[in-house]
Amino acid sequence: MKLIDVSDIQTAIDWSRVADADAVIVRFSRGGDSDCCCGIAPETDDMAERNLRGCAVHRIACGVSHVLAGTTVSEVRREARWLIARLKENREQITLPVVAVFLGENGLAERYRQCSPAHNAELVRVFSGIIRSAGFIPVLHADRETLFRYVERTKIGHVGIWYVRPYVGEGTAMAEVPDMMLWQYSTESSPVNAGLYSDYKVSTSTKLNAVRRPPRPRSIAERLCAC
Repeated sequence: MKLIDVSDIQTAIDWSRVADADAVIVRFSRGGDSDCCCGIAPETDDMAERNLRGCAVHRIACGVSHVLAGTTVSEVRREARWLIARLKENREQITLPVVAVFLGENGLAERYRQCSPAHNAELVRVFSGIIRSAGFIPVLHADRETLFRYVERTKIGHVGIWYVRPYVGEGTAMAEVPDMMLWQYSTESSPVNAGLYSDYKVSTSTKLNAVRRPPRPRSIAERLCAC
């Protein structure tokens, strides 16, 4: 199957050219940027609404992602509530997870490296709890460094994890952390690939590369909800 993740990096996407996608994760927002040193400053992605409309017009299942910026429980609560309030009008469309991107952008990553793994886990747990209580599926998007050094996984609660592991093959990524919801891996000689569970393959690319769609016994939304 084909899953793509999109943001304003791709500028204005011609959705008619990728209408064969099975699923899309739209970067919807972030809690702040590396220049924001006085608490959070949430903002939506410049192309978020356009990308959601593109998914709706072409009837593509979609979820959204949010780049976390808060470093206190109160900040993360405000981020989550801010996000939920802005997702209300798209509530019926978002059938895939709401993804929290952790340690995601330069200065933001440095903020979390200065916090303890237990504290960071609490931030993820609080954010994900609010997302779940609003009726969405929370997922943490994290790389190897995040999971093994900066987040105490036993304290994040029932949150699916999208594991990002560049420069290794599928077997290595899945063996390192076999209990992930989604594995994302890559090698220097191949595009980014991902596996949803052990038997469900997904190819992701910010370049929106076309890939052949294999048979699908159940919808991706049903697969995610069954985890």
